Amino acid sequence: DKTRSVGGAMARRAASPATPPPKAKAQNASVIRLSLGAPDFPTTLMLRNLPPMFASWDVVRELDAHVSRMNYDLVYVPWNRSNANNMGYAFVDFVDRESARNAFKEVEGKTWKTIA
Repeated sequence: DKTRSVGGAMARRAASPATPPPKAKAQNASVIRLSLGAPDFPTTLMLRNLPPMFASWDVVRELDAHVSRMNYDLVYVPWNRSNANNMGYAFVDFVDRESARNAFKEVEGKTWKTIA
C-alpha cells in the first residue's frame, strides 16, 4: 500500500478498494484521491471522516454547498449493519475528471456542516 501527501490529503494506491480507511476522530470532510493506476485525475473521490449517522442524502446535501448536482452521478455510503452507522467514508463518482478535480479543491479539508 503506497501513500503520499497531495495538497494536504493523502493519495493512496490501494491494493484492495474494499479496505476501509482508518477512522479519524476529527469530523473534517477529508477527501482522498483514488489513484488506481490512472495517469490523469480520477472521476471517483472518497470522502472520509463522515459523522456516524450520515446517509447518502446527507453527503449530497454537503456536496450541494460546494459543487453542482449536475457534476456527480453517484454517492455511495456503506453501512455497518451491526451498529447501524456508516463506515466513516463515502464514494462520489463525478461525470468527468474536471468536475472531480474541482470538487477535490472545494471540499478537501472542509468541516462537515450538518451534524447527524
